Order: sequence, then C-alpha cells, then structure tokens
Amino acid sequence: MRINTLYGKILGTFIIFVLIAELAAFAVQSLRHYSDQKAGLIRNLDELIVVQSANLAPTVWEYDIDGMKNITQRISRLPYVQGVLISDDTGGLLVGEGAYQQSPKMPAYRKTAQVVYKNGGVNKVVGHMTVTVHDQHIFSSLIDFAYFNGLILLSLLVALIGATFISIKLFIGRPVNLLKKAIEQEKVDHVGRRVDWESSDELGVVVKAFNSMQDDRDVAAREIERYQSDLENLVEERTGKLAEKEKILSLALNNMTDGMYMLDGDMRYVLFNERYRNFVGFGEDLVHDGGLMKNVVQAHAERGDYGEGDIPSIVQQRMDTLANGESGNVEMVFGGSIQADVRKESIDDGGVVVTVSDITVRKQTEARLQDAFGVITSSIEYASRIQRSIFPDDSILSTVSKDHFILWEPRDTVGGDIYWVGSWGDGCLVILGDCTGHGVPGAFMTLISIGALERALSEIEGGNVAQLVSRTHQYIQAALSQNYEGGDSDDGIELGACYFVPGGQEITFVGARFELIINEGDDITIIKGTKKGMGYRGIPYEQGYDERTVHLKAGQSFYLTTDGLIDQVGGERKRTFGKKRLKVLLAHIYDKPMSEQKEAIYQTLLDYQGDEIRRDDVSLIGFRL
Repeated sequence: MRINTLYGKILGTFIIFVLIAELAAFAVQSLRHYSDQKAGLIRNLDELIVVQSANLAPTVWEYDIDGMKNITQRISRLPYVQGVLISDDTGGLLVGEGAYQQSPKMPAYRKTAQVVYKNGGVNKVVGHMTVTVHDQHIFSSLIDFAYFNGLILLSLLVALIGATFISIKLFIGRPVNLLKKAIEQEKVDHVGRRVDWESSDELGVVVKAFNSMQDDRDVAAREIERYQSDLENLVEERTGKLAEKEKILSLALNNMTDGMYMLDGDMRYVLFNERYRNFVGFGEDLVHDGGLMKNVVQAHAERGDYGEGDIPSIVQQRMDTLANGESGNVEMVFGGSIQADVRKESIDDGGVVVTVSDITVRKQTEARLQDAFGVITSSIEYASRIQRSIFPDDSILSTVSKDHFILWEPRDTVGGDIYWVGSWGDGCLVILGDCTGHGVPGAFMTLISIGALERALSEIEGGNVAQLVSRTHQYIQAALSQNYEGGDSDDGIELGACYFVPGGQEITFVGARFELIINEGDDITIIKGTKKGMGYRGIPYEQGYDERTVHLKAGQSFYLTTDGLIDQVGGERKRTFGKKRLKVLLAHIYDKPMSEQKEAIYQTLLDYQGDEIRRDDVSLIGFRL
C-alpha cells in the first residue's frame, strides 16, 4: 500500500494520532503509578515511625542498648528502609542501623519523631528516632507495570489499525474506485456512466449526486440547443431595449438643471448635454462627440474665463488637472456673467465625468449675507464698547486693597456677567454678578441689572448690604414686569456683594445664589449665600437676603466667581472644571501677586478647555485687604 493513496493517508494520520494518544495514556498511567507508590512509601514511613517510637520509649528510658538494637535491626530488615538512628534527648547517638548517615533521595524520605516516656502521669521526651527510606522497589514495580500495560496498548493499536484498514477498504475504497472507473470511461467514449452503488452514508450521497449529474447532462444539452436557437431573438430584443434606454438617458441629460459631460482617456467628448453647451456658450464646432477637450479649454482661456496669464501655460495646467486622476471642484465665470461650480470625478479608464452648476444666484445671496453679517458684527462690537463703559473702573479698589484683579471674559463679543466696584457710605463695595443668558440677551440683562443696582445704591444707606441686594432684586422684577401676573420674562441674576471699611476688622458678604471664597494658603473656606437669586418670576418681591460677617485675618485672599469657570467642560475625560479643581488651583497660587494669579487662572482655564467650546462667560474678582 502506497503512502500517497487514500488508504495510506487515512491510515498514516490514524496511526500517528492513535500512537500519540496511547503514548500519552501510557505516560499518564506510569506517572500515576509512580506517584501512588511514592505516596504509599511516605505513608508507610509515617506509620512506621509513629508505632516504633512508642515501642522504643521503655528501652530508651531504661537505657537498654540491646533492646534498642533489636528494634532497629527489625526495622532495617524492611525492604524499603535505608537506615535507623536512635539518639538521646540531647542528640547523642545511642544506636544506628543501616546507611543512616547517608542523605535520603528527597527530604520526605526521612522522618524524625520524639521518643516519649510516660512516668508518673507525666510525658517526658527521652530521645529521638530517625528513619530513612529508599524507593528502589518502586522502580522495579514501575517496570513490571509498564511492561504489562505496554503489551495491552500495543495489542489495542494493532486491533484498531486492522479494523480501520478493513473499514476503509469496504466502505470508502470500493465506491471511490467505482467513481474513478466511471470518470475514466467517460473520458474515452464521452458517454455518461452511472455508478452502481447505493448507501446512506456521505459517499452514497456523492455517488447519488454523480449519477444525478450524469442524468442531467442530456437535459443540459437540450437546454443549450434551445438557448442557441433563441439567442438571435434575445439579442434583437435587448438591442431594442438598449436603444430605448439610450433615448431615455439622452432625454434625462438634456433636462438636467446642471451641465454635464464625459471625457475618455484621450480627453475627448463621449457624452454631454445641451445644458452644458448653453453654460459655456460654445457651438457644435467645439463641443461634439469625439471633440478634443483641449480645444474647448483653449477657447475658455482666450475668452478670459480662467483669468489673465500666459494662455499656453493656462491650457496645459487645466489639461493636467483634468487628467491627474483626482476628484475635485473649482469655481469659474463663463462669459463674464455666469458663475459656475465645476465638479470633476475620475473614472476607471482614465476619463472623467464633469458636472457644471450655475451658482450665480447663490453667490449674489452670499454677498448680501456677508454685507449683513458685517453690519451686525460692527453693531455688536460697538455694543461691546458701550457695555464695557458702564462698568466702573477699579481705581477705588486700588486705594483700599493691597492687591487685586478683575477678570471679565465674555463668551461672545458682549456678555451676561457684571461687576461693580466703588465707594458706598464709609466703605467700599465689590459686586460680581451672573445674569441669565450670554451674548446679546445677556448684555441686555447686564444693563437692566446695573440700572437696578445704581437706583438701589442711591436709596439704601451705606453698609446695609442685605437691604441693597433686596432692593436691587425688586427693581429688576419691576423692570421685567415679574412682580405681577401677565409678564413673559423669567430672567434674573445671581450676585455676590462684599462690603468693608478701610482699616476695619471685618467684611460683610451677601450672596444671592453666590459664594465667597476665602483663601488662607493651607485652608480654603467657602461662605455660602442665600439660596435665592434676584429677579425671576418665582422669587417673592419681598425676598430677603442674609448677611455673613467674616472677621479679617492676616494673609487672607477673597474671591468672587461666576459659574462660567466652574462649569467649563474640558480635560481628558471631558468633565467640568469644578469647585474642587478651583480650590486646588487657588491654594497652589496663594503666594503669587494678584496680577499673576489672574494670568495663572485664565491660562489654566484655556489649557483645560482645549478644543472644547466655551460654555459661558467667565468672570472672577480677587482681592486682599
């Protein structure tokens, strides 16, 4: 039997895998037998030393050397014992038998037990017994075991190979040979031969399929003849349909709102519509089937559609762009009046498909929108100058504060945050507020809020901060018609106000949903305000606001901030900046001058924001007294 036959391949594969499996089983069984024998040896050693150490106790107690020798000689006669050693309680040698001084093959083969004698109800250690064993008998047993199991596995292998060979011969070889003969005979006489073999297994299915294929050959031959006879009719029918589709395609092309043309790899026209010819304004002498695109580009250049320049260079550049195999689009002006968007798509044979869209109206609309945008932008920038002019300068704060900064950074050109610094009564008032909205709506709210604050300042006696905030709230509600039913506005402001007298020992804080941050370097304290804002339809007209008094200490820094900084999203995890991060930052820059603190805070915000959009206006005031 050859190895490259089907029998040889199956038997070769089968023998290899069965041999590997049997060798693996043989190895596992031998290893297990060895492990069992080894465990039994250690178990016998444990039992031996427990029993014999008890038997030795009287002889060791009485110092009976002969008795000890009798016991050790009896133990050493056991087939697995290598040596026995008996020592007194101080470790001195009493009796040794066998190779007790020789080290064991492994530590588990040597055990030592105390020899305990019971005297007057008291257990006393009178000596030690050490027994060493060997495993020579285990290997003899392992050889016998391997020999017996090897014979069994070899017999099993021979039986399996014989059964497999007979099965392959009967159930695979016979149908395969019949198929082979049928195929070879078909090559000689070109007549399909059926195979006489029936079976429900996989080869039976193959033989059945082969017979079915042979039966279908005549049917297929008749079908081919019928197809050949109908081929001319089918070609004629398809040709008619193709002509009809070409007519529909031509109609669709000529009714497109865009111009379109197709060039082959030689840059010649193979398809175009009338809309394209109307766009470019050229006649049939230039734009026709098979016409060179280079002639049309030459006419465009001479007419000035590509702008001024050396005409041959312009023509070469345009032709190179058409043939470069890349898609793209450019804008052109045809005949000095029609603005067009020209889009090119390359096709596989080196040609291109180009569409031309009239964008004259769109360009005119974009120009008008750009003019309108310029007017709006100029108006908003002028509004920004107006808004900045209503905020007081910080000169009064410079006279009473050791160091300070004001950071006012609107999200848009105009913003919805306000600040106010100035004299009031005998002291100085510092206010920072966050109006609803930002941009233009927020800017309108700042005008309303500043107006309400300045009216309240003219009425309320200096130093009464809670009344000032409450009265400002009332003016905002009145300005927005929020103090009676029927108004539409539900806007307002969140505000923090600090008042202090130069040289005084305390600072008064009132917050309308606002907080005061006190930085002492190693400790940062947050003073919370009233949980109500100012304005808004749902807040009572007579709403009161609590005053918080802070006693001044050396080294304190005070900060008011809107939520634009705290709510800004950024960082690797796209989270808000948060109060915790702000507190860490303030503690880190505590020793810096306020001007440097301003720069550090703003730069940290920019770094954290990264590519994220600015969410809100950012405002922050810091000062030291």
